[in-house]
Parts: sequence; C-alpha cells; structure tokens
Amino acid sequence: MLIRDKIKKSQEEAKLTNQRKQGLVITKDKDVEKQEMSVYIQKYMRGIMARKYVESLREEEMEFLGMIPKKKPLMNNWIDPVDAEKET
Repeated sequence: MLIRDKIKKSQEEAKLTNQRKQGLVITKDKDVEKQEMSVYIQKYMRGIMARKYVESLREEEMEFLGMIPKKKPLMNNWIDPVDAEKET
C-alpha cells in the first residue's frame, strides 16, 4: 500500500512539473502566499471576535430582560475569614 501511494505521488509530481514547463500552472510567489495566509488568519480571527462580541451582547440583553440571573461582581477586596480571625 505504501509503495502504491509513493508511485501515485511521484506520478502526480511529474505531471505537475510537466504542466509547469508548458506554462499551464501558475506558481505563486512566496510573498503572495504569505499575504493570502495572513488574510485568511485575519478573517478567521475577526469571525471569532465577532462571535464573542455577539455572545456578550446576547447575555447582557438576557440579563436585562430577566431571562438569566445577573452576574455577581468579582470580590477583589475579599478577606479570608480565617485570616481576619487571626488578626482579631
């Protein structure tokens, strides 16, 4: 099975090199490939960020309408009761 795959791959590579020699296949420049990859990554990240933003808006609206309970604020000034007892 591995030999058959190697043969098929080498045949495809040979066919591609022949097409390049004949001018049928246009090879891309490295800078163009990098630019296309960066555009793809940007689109992907914009989609992720937009979905997170819409989710936060949805949660905020559901809180306002009373469909979900309100989030409790984080307690940054929280004092451990055991530590408070020791100080007292």
